[in-house]
Order: sequence, then structure tokens, then C-alpha cells
Amino acid sequence: LRNTGGALQLQSDASQVILRSNNTTALTLDTSQNAIFAGTIKSAMTGNAKLIADGSTHANVEIDRGNTSSHNNLLFRTAGTAKWRIWQNGADNILAVRNEAASTNVLTFTDSNSAFAGRISAAATGTAPSSAKLHVGAINNTSSSAIAQFGGFIRAVSYLILHDGAGSANTVQMRNT
Repeated sequence: LRNTGGALQLQSDASQVILRSNNTTALTLDTSQNAIFAGTIKSAMTGNAKLIADGSTHANVEIDRGNTSSHNNLLFRTAGTAKWRIWQNGADNILAVRNEAASTNVLTFTDSNSAFAGRISAAATGTAPSSAKLHVGAINNTSSSAIAQFGGFIRAVSYLILHDGAGSANTVQMRNT
């Protein structure tokens, strides 16, 4: 340890610096000034705690799991209780947003798909019917059994095809000519 000009310095001129506690390495500072912590990094700050990645070009926060049998998690807690999570649970091609209180993935992304666990609303107003899964604009009929409600018009470039679940036998096609 060295004290020069009021600053306390821990210095190693040619190798890494290792801080140990209870005969175990707690922190290693390598010769490139990278810090490797052996355990949890925690802020016990009163008020607004921050984790800041401030780069002159790019800034990254990386979460690296050991294998696909493990999880990557970014947890959001309130008073110590997990409320929300952004995570990878298993496969590399799946990322989910999870409501921890409801134990439900509310949004899941894969290589080629996105899945919502409930309704999708875009500027919906009024009380939504329980059967509707997609709302765009105002709710037209709260007792409707429609899966989707649109409070405006739908514009299609070429085709608009409507059919029932039985297939193409009961189909309405509209073509822009």
C-alpha cells in the first residue's frame, strides 16, 4: 500500500492484484485492469442504487450462463420479492418476459416467433370482452365473442381473407384490383 498526495494506492507494477478474505480470493485485478469478483456484487446504497456501463463507443451488460441447462436472468424485485424477469430458460433460441407473481411467461421470443400469453391491446379504450385476444383502437362491443376487434378500418395491400376454423370452405376473399 502506498499513500501519495492524499490517495491511498494498492499497486502491482508487473502482475495482477489479488484481494483475499478468509484465505479465499475475493477480487482479482488483472494487468488489463479487469476486475474478477468471486461472489455477489451488491450495492447497499440508500436511495437510488445504480449499475452503470459507460463506454466511449458501446456499452454492454453481459450475462453469460455456463450451458443451456442453466438460466440467464434479469430479475426485477420489489422489497426483495421477485415481480418480473427477463430470461432464457433452457434453449439458446428462447427469450421470455415472465410475471413472477403469476408464474407466467407473458411474452416469449424464439428464432422466428413471438407468443403473448394474454391479450394484445393497442390504444384500446373501454372494457374488453373476455374472448378478444387482439384489440386495436376502441372496443366496439363488450359482449362480442370475436377474437379480434378493430376500432377503425383494416387496409390490405393485395388480399384480405376471412374464414372459419373449418378451413377454406367458408371463406370470404377481398382482392384489391
